[in-house]
Amino acid sequence: MTKNYHEILSLSHILLLQMDNYSETQVKTFSRETLEDLRKDIKSKLIGKEKVTRDVKSILQECIEIALDDNDGGLHELRETITESFSKKFNSTAEKEFLRRMKFLFEHLSYTIPLHPLKEIISEGTLVANIISPVLRIFFHDSYIYPTIWPNTSSTSAKVRKLAIGDPSRAKQPDMIGKIVNNGKFVYESMFGEVTGEGKNNTEKKNLIDLVRLGIFMKDSLDNISRKTGVNRIFGWQVIVTKWTGYMMTLISPGIYVMVDTGSVDLPRSFEVCNTFLSGLDTLFAFQIAYEKTIMDILSIMNKSEEVESNDNFKGWRRSTLGTPSFKKIVKFK
Repeated sequence: MTKNYHEILSLSHILLLQMDNYSETQVKTFSRETLEDLRKDIKSKLIGKEKVTRDVKSILQECIEIALDDNDGGLHELRETITESFSKKFNSTAEKEFLRRMKFLFEHLSYTIPLHPLKEIISEGTLVANIISPVLRIFFHDSYIYPTIWPNTSSTSAKVRKLAIGDPSRAKQPDMIGKIVNNGKFVYESMFGEVTGEGKNNTEKKNLIDLVRLGIFMKDSLDNISRKTGVNRIFGWQVIVTKWTGYMMTLISPGIYVMVDTGSVDLPRSFEVCNTFLSGLDTLFAFQIAYEKTIMDILSIMNKSEEVESNDNFKGWRRSTLGTPSFKKIVKFK
C-alpha cells in the first residue's frame, strides 16, 4: 500500500502529481520531466500566482512580534492593539477583504494557540477545533455561499465505499466537506479535507490511505459537477498534524483525472512558529482565489439556467470509479 498509492489511484483513472514525488511506474511511463512540467503547467493555469502584498504581511509580522514580546504585554497587548494594527487603509477591495479575514484570524489565535509549542501530543479533535478549522475557515468558509462542514460528514457525491480504517461507517465520510449553496440548499461538494493528529494514528499507511480517499472523493464530485455545469475543477487538502497540503483535480483528456499538489503550508500551533505560517501564506491565498473563482463559475452557470447536461463536453472523457469489491481485492486492503 505505502509503495503503490499512485497506482492505486490510477485504478480510478487518477494521475497524482506530487512535487518531486513520482512513482517508478509514473517515471518509466511518462518521464520525470514530463510529469513535473505537467504539474507546473496545470498549477499555473488553474491556481495562478496570486500573492499577499508586502503591506499586509508587514501588519501580520507586527502582530507576531507583539505577541512574542513578553516585556510589552505579549498576547494581552496583542488583543488590545489588534484593531489598531489592522486599521491601515488599502485601495484594493481584495486587500481590504483579506485584511479583515486576517484580523479575525489573529484575534481568534490569540485565544486558541500558546506563545510557545506545547510539549504534549495534540489529538485530531484538538487540532481541528483550535488550529485547523479556525485557520482554514478564514480562507474557505462563507456560510451563505460556500460553507465548510465539520467533521465526519457523509459525502453525497461518493459512489462507492472505500478504505475506512476500522470503522465502515466512515467509508463515505471525509473529515471536512466544502459545500456550495444555491437558493438556500446544498447543491454541490466543491472541496474535501482529511486530517491526522499526533500520536499512534499518525502513520505512513494511515496518511496515504487518507490521500487515496481524498482523491476518490474529489473524482466522484468532479464527475457530478462537470456533468451538470461543465466546470472542470475540484479542490481538496490534507493536514498531517499541522502541515497543510492542497490539491486540485481536473479532467484533462479522456480517462485522465489529474490531481495536482499545489503546495504546502505549516499551520500555526503557536505564535513562536507563526513566521513559518506567514512565509506560506501566498500558497493558501492563491488556493483560496482559485477556489472562490470556481464556485462563482458554478453558481453563474446555475443562475443562467443553462442546460449543460444536454450538451456535456466531458461525457466521453469521464470514467467510472473502481467499485468497492474489485478495489479491495486489488489493493488487498482489509
